[in-house]
Amino acid sequence: MAVPGGKGSTPRGDGDGGRPGRLRKALLLPAAALLFLAAALAGAALYGDRLVFRPDREAPAPPPGVESLLIDGGDGGRMEAWRVAAAPGRPTALLFHGGEGNLGEMRGRVETLRDLGMGAFAIDYYGFGRSDRDFPSDEALQLNSMAAWIYLTAVLRIPADDTFLWGFSLGGYVSVRLAERSAARRVPLVLDSAFTRLADTAGIRGLAGWPARVTLRGRYEIEGRLGGIAPRGLLILHSPQDAAVPFRMAEENFAAYANGPKELVRLRGGHRDYDLNRETYAGAIAGLFGPASPAVPAAPALLGRPQTGAPGGIPG
Repeated sequence: MAVPGGKGSTPRGDGDGGRPGRLRKALLLPAAALLFLAAALAGAALYGDRLVFRPDREAPAPPPGVESLLIDGGDGGRMEAWRVAAAPGRPTALLFHGGEGNLGEMRGRVETLRDLGMGAFAIDYYGFGRSDRDFPSDEALQLNSMAAWIYLTAVLRIPADDTFLWGFSLGGYVSVRLAERSAARRVPLVLDSAFTRLADTAGIRGLAGWPARVTLRGRYEIEGRLGGIAPRGLLILHSPQDAAVPFRMAEENFAAYANGPKELVRLRGGHRDYDLNRETYAGAIAGLFGPASPAVPAAPALLGRPQTGAPGGIPG
């Protein structure tokens, strides 16, 4: 019989019998990390749209002088739209809101366009406000935006040349995708506080980290699509103080577009509470359309100067 510590004994953990245990321990940590990685990616993929959209079903009443409509969303479902008719000869904006809230976040823009005599047609995507369906999706954005364009030009009979697209935040992506797929490709385009890639915005980085960024990579991108459209003019509105969508994204989108005249206007304030005075508003839109067609309130055209300040007035 071997005496502990004597000749013929095997110290515990140091002989052949300890190697499998050490090997199992060495493999356990990487395996656990791989399982966590797989679970994180699977969760981000499964709930990807839940990271992108935060809809509010409590739809507000439209502002005074603004008509509320329920129109076909493209597949028989219903979506709400706000409409302001343009004064004779004035352009009409087709507006798309961001991924949070609902149509109400476009209230300030709709009111300002109304007060300037311009038309406005803003929609609530499926899953937002009073619109149908349980939850939004990228596919629904494309369906609803095309339905809105058809309603604006075919039902309301507003000539395409008298329209322009306006997308706020995620709505900028919706506007660009619509321009890729329809006669809207040639109408002026406003990118309002819009990102280059949603996966790189502060909200996605802070909310779910790299699993969400990996899952959203290649989706909800604007910068790489700008080379494929040729609007009559591109207007980018963005605040250097925007903490959700960094100002550098506006500069990158501005640099990426080379198919026509463009303008980058600096705002003041945050992502949803910036200020822009109405004179600058009118002037920037006048620059989109040029000196005569269609008529807009008298103001200097801003196209040609790459960046301008914009102090003053309306809420985002």
